[in-house]
Amino acid sequence: MNTIDIKKLQTALSLIKHDEIGFFIDGKFVELSSLIQLEISKGKEIHELYQLTHYISQDVWNLLTIISRLEWQKNLVIENKLDDGLWSLFVATDIYVFYSELRSIFDYIAKIIQLISNTPNKTKSFEKLKNWIVKPENSGKISSDLSDFISSCHWFYDVRGIRDKLIHEGAEPLVFPSKDRILFLIRRRDYKKIIIPEIMFNENVVDFELYAGLYMAYILIYLEEFSELVNKHLNLNEFKFMTKGYHMGFGITQEWINKIFVHKPNT
Repeated sequence: MNTIDIKKLQTALSLIKHDEIGFFIDGKFVELSSLIQLEISKGKEIHELYQLTHYISQDVWNLLTIISRLEWQKNLVIENKLDDGLWSLFVATDIYVFYSELRSIFDYIAKIIQLISNTPNKTKSFEKLKNWIVKPENSGKISSDLSDFISSCHWFYDVRGIRDKLIHEGAEPLVFPSKDRILFLIRRRDYKKIIIPEIMFNENVVDFELYAGLYMAYILIYLEEFSELVNKHLNLNEFKFMTKGYHMGFGITQEWINKIFVHKPNT
């Protein structure tokens, strides 16, 4: 049975801020691309690193857009402006895309690690990289800080497992129409159901707002840690926390994370 990391949720909430323009984060991740761009004249490898960090940013912003659209559609349902059947179809499609976008971030991370370390080209998949570092013959071939960082992401397998079932093995999100919640489960005959008590609606059904809030918090913190490591290995300038990344989805993500702290599943 899985459980959640409260400290990571609290840290993620501290990253999300608001000013007269809107909601934003201004941590190390949003500044990393700017710091790398300052070094882009140094060669092809730096240019590739800049592209990869940009791709990660695109995926994060796509996740935030999905969250924003789901909240908008839920409000249409509450106002009786969107049919329950269409609502369920839209949600199911967005859940597919959510998993795909979240999963792709990890492979960009793996490619960046490959560029700044001594790993072979075949490790450009995050899963392959995790498998590679645990082999005894590869001990010491990558710095301990990067190895520890890769190993620490235990929740990667939760995301990867469901994404692979959806994309490659015919699983599908089954969405339950509701006026004020986004409820789903992953349907496949031989697939083990999600069990994370703090985000369950009941013993079988997951509240997607809580689910997305949880994993958005996790990926934001993971990218903060990653950005610090990349900066260290490239010897870039110090982080000044001046760059702001705005998206209305940060405000909704903040609300969804906060809901986890007060949620009580139906029994």
